[in-house]
Amino acid sequence: ISQASAPLPAGYDFVENFFWNNRILQPDGQDIVYSVLGDQPLTMPLGRLLVTLLLDCCAYPGFTQPPGTKEMGPVPGHPYLETKRLWCGGVGVPDCQIPSSNATIDSDRIDVLRCILACCTQTLYEKDGLYRNRFTEALAIPTSPQAVTLCYSMLNVVAAYNPRGTLPYTSWMGVSREALVDAALHVLLTALDYSYFSWRTPGDKNTQEHSSTQASSSSASNEHSFWIVLQNITSESDCQVIYKGLTTLLGNHVDAANTYLPMSQKTISCHAELLLLLWKLIDVNKTFRATICKKFDICQLMVCLLWYVYESHGDQIKNGILQITTFIILSLSGERDLGIALNAPFTKSFPVEMALFAGNHVDLLLMLFHHVIMTNKPWVKSLHDCLFITICNLSPYIKGMSMNTASKLIHLIDVFTSPKNMARADAKHITNVGLLVESFNNLIQYQYEGNVSVVYGIIRAHQCFERIEQMCSDPKPGDDPHLPKLHPQVREQIQINTIMRLLAALKPELEARPKGATETEMLSFLRATTLVGLLPVPHPILIRRFDSQTHTHAWVTTWTWGIIYLRAITPPMLDGNNIRLFRITAGDDYEKPPESKGKEKGPVPIPMPASSSTPAEFPEPEPGKQDLPPRPGYL
Repeated sequence: ISQASAPLPAGYDFVENFFWNNRILQPDGQDIVYSVLGDQPLTMPLGRLLVTLLLDCCAYPGFTQPPGTKEMGPVPGHPYLETKRLWCGGVGVPDCQIPSSNATIDSDRIDVLRCILACCTQTLYEKDGLYRNRFTEALAIPTSPQAVTLCYSMLNVVAAYNPRGTLPYTSWMGVSREALVDAALHVLLTALDYSYFSWRTPGDKNTQEHSSTQASSSSASNEHSFWIVLQNITSESDCQVIYKGLTTLLGNHVDAANTYLPMSQKTISCHAELLLLLWKLIDVNKTFRATICKKFDICQLMVCLLWYVYESHGDQIKNGILQITTFIILSLSGERDLGIALNAPFTKSFPVEMALFAGNHVDLLLMLFHHVIMTNKPWVKSLHDCLFITICNLSPYIKGMSMNTASKLIHLIDVFTSPKNMARADAKHITNVGLLVESFNNLIQYQYEGNVSVVYGIIRAHQCFERIEQMCSDPKPGDDPHLPKLHPQVREQIQINTIMRLLAALKPELEARPKGATETEMLSFLRATTLVGLLPVPHPILIRRFDSQTHTHAWVTTWTWGIIYLRAITPPMLDGNNIRLFRITAGDDYEKPPESKGKEKGPVPIPMPASSSTPAEFPEPEPGKQDLPPRPGYL
């Protein structure tokens, strides 16, 4: 210890030499290689030996494992899982077959997990997450039963935790279990995040060239025990365990906001970690994503996600929650079964300050998206394309949209296609307009009878769509000189022909109706009208699926470690002065521009990406502004 704490020469990498080369620098300058440890030969690097010992500690009888735990034999579909080492049943093994733990064992497990997390923190002290982390590699050896079983244990601990309590105020009990859930989530996220992209060695300046020579993330996942565990969650019973657990925990904040007795329901603090875990599950395991949309009550999860979107959109400090939740909803929207499921009536209370409505779950989604977009927050603007793609993906399956929701959707396209906004529109703005028009086309061509409220709204707002057609056509006499003309290449993104054919067929008939006709009579008339032969041939349904890219993963890595850093302040475990992955600012200075050097006053430091800038405010985009969140790709 005295040798290790002595001053080291400049540029000497103590961690690399001591833990991975078994070398230590002596006071006289000699570099000694250790080949024995005690009276045993040293056959592996000290770093790997340390991780191996910590994994063994995770299943030590009487310490982190209840005495008398028995092996139940191999579990089909879950290779390398050792049931005698499991902390909790659930995925792979029913809960009744695993002995229950106590507060003392939970406390010991937390200590071991914190040690593992401390070993894997090298990522924090590099300028990005692309550097090689040997400790994490040693933790995630694919053929290690200890690592595989630990991953199952942590997943099951998270899925089995229920913070609701049986009676009011009983949820405040069981603090040790919540602390164990937090520690398990942090180690899980640390390990799962590492194999998102190929590593590079420190000092490698040619990142792109080096990364191109490495294995892809899909092949890397085959060499990562934690990813293998996630990919093996394919049976309906295992998916149900994970889905039920995550939905219960993510709904904790919604439940707490709906109680009659004040503070009768404790709110957990790990909602950000739970969203990240859900994101990694649906990103790496497409079977899990399809199963939860088709087999389970996906509306229950969507209500929780929509609540997080609403609750976080107005506060820039919660921008990370908004981004990851939006990405999750976008990824789920690529599943046809989600669009069908959202047509179910929404009958529960939603604790937000929005206009009350009677409708289905898709009404809730569209009204909330309209509210979020129109709040005009600069950090929300960069997520507009994600929100519009979600709407477009769901539009072919939407039925029974309420009149109030239809008016909100038409209001969106009216605002986005105003002459002022179209005159200043950039490529992203044009794409968003094209997505909105495509959404209306889908509603008309695939769900006309179920969405006559949308058709009626289009006819009432015909001037908006006639304006769009004029902007997308060549100049001709009689055109409004104040309307900008779009470039021919841009016009191809805005397919307004279907809507104009609809207006040509139905607008004269509605105008010919008696002036005293009520809205109900108008809707009944439209519902009984057929458009067969009047509209163009229906276009194929185009679903834009989420395609994860390197910059998205880089942001997820930064945000993941930022959350872990904030949660590890008490008790302190990380050296904030030497962190390079993100910059740390005081809470009171968060809103200041990057060049501001205000004095730090806030007691809680807030991690931010190393380089970011504020996007221009909607609806007047400025060129040259970099978006705050990473941009996902779409197929």
